[in-house]
Amino acid sequence: MKNKKKIKKYFFPVFTEEYGISVVLGDRDLAKKELVKYTKRSPDSIERDFNGRGITYNMYPSNHPIIAVDGSFPLNICIATLAHETIHASNFIVEYLGINDHDEFVAHTTAFVLRQVLKDLLKKDG
Repeated sequence: MKNKKKIKKYFFPVFTEEYGISVVLGDRDLAKKELVKYTKRSPDSIERDFNGRGITYNMYPSNHPIIAVDGSFPLNICIATLAHETIHASNFIVEYLGINDHDEFVAHTTAFVLRQVLKDLLKKDG
């Protein structure tokens, strides 16, 4: 993606607005600031946790799960990371709701998030 100065923020409802996933994609430092605001964790804690390409925090019951993806990597790496992290976020929702047979839920949620982000990232200018 190699977008070092910008950040994109998304919210994707799953079932209803009550159950959703927040996504922050782009500049790593800006993403960390968003995570600090969203999670109320210290900047040092976020720095320690966000040591790879992406991270997901489970914020239930007070808020939705949040995903952050470092946009300094090529687009294919960012999208693969988003898919990976979306599975974690989906599983947090599954656990919170107590869904027993969750494979289809996780698969559909992951596909939905990726379709929406890719539609936005790959839209043509004009």
